[in-house]
Amino acid sequence: MVKKEILILSLVLLLPLEVAAAMPVDWLLYQEREPGVDPYPVRILVSERFMRIDDGYQGSDFVLFDRRARTIFSISREEKSMLVIHDSVFDRQSGAPDIEVRVTQPKEAPKIAGRQVKEFEMHAGGDLCLSASVVPGLLPDVSQALAEYQQVLAARQFRDLDKTPPELRTPCFLANYVYGNERHLQHGLPIREAVTGGRMRVLMDYRAGAAMDEALFELPKGYRRLELGGGTDEGSGSR
Repeated sequence: MVKKEILILSLVLLLPLEVAAAMPVDWLLYQEREPGVDPYPVRILVSERFMRIDDGYQGSDFVLFDRRARTIFSISREEKSMLVIHDSVFDRQSGAPDIEVRVTQPKEAPKIAGRQVKEFEMHAGGDLCLSASVVPGLLPDVSQALAEYQQVLAARQFRDLDKTPPELRTPCFLANYVYGNERHLQHGLPIREAVTGGRMRVLMDYRAGAAMDEALFELPKGYRRLELGGGTDEGSGSR
């Protein structure tokens, strides 16, 4: 039933757009699972300048990543606010756990778009932290955009480490969210991604160069901006 619903959503989200301001973007639809939560869709739209992450439904919350400014905007419709996360530089070696990366190409691995799927594993502190099935060379700009996004999140997490209880700062936590969160993206586009004991994401469909409305990459006007570490102000909504 879930697969059928995802297929229907996929078809709806790719209906031809009758808008003047359409632009080509790479379009991906994942199904995401978390412990104790029903599976839900995650749509990712990537252009040269922006990446948008949402559930595909009009009026829902969404995340907009400005790749050029390396800034994340997390939009809350209900609160009419946007959380703004700016990039920063940090030492990606200082305090890092010993991280081991293993990449294999099983003989029985399938091909997608003529490219062989590889298996990725990241270990830290002797434990498996993240596993992924990746496709080298498939939508490389999407992998790059996701890596840039993860780098900004890692910098934010690093700045907040002192607020994280020591017992939660395990080697896998540090690897997954600070020091190694984009390493699998260096090997290809994830078609399956699983954080040990946490969420799992599976690619259901994708399109290169899908025509989407440019307005999807605009910030809403009049929303209150919440700058992490920088106070608040009223957002203009401009790009």
